[in-house]
Amino acid sequence: MIGLSLVSHGQVGIASKLLHDLARLRPPSLAEIIYTRNIPEDPLPAIDFGPIRLTVIDNPRPKGFGANHNAAFARCSQPNFCISNPDVLLPADPFA
Repeated sequence: MIGLSLVSHGQVGIASKLLHDLARLRPPSLAEIIYTRNIPEDPLPAIDFGPIRLTVIDNPRPKGFGANHNAAFARCSQPNFCISNPDVLLPADPFA
């Protein structure tokens, strides 16, 4: 099973496209999404991920690339961990 880390720097509009792709695809091996808001931004849209758990981290102050993903990794309960950029689009299950 996989946990996916996604860090937004005020990019909720861009990240929402990836999140909608994940909700549409519902990859069977994706168990959780850890979404980090590195800076304040609008709330995420309501998205039904089915069995995929969504965890949102709100940073009290911005962190760097590694620190954000390390914090997500520390919260990940899956044996596999994937880092994604918010501008990725998924036409098909990348975890097949």
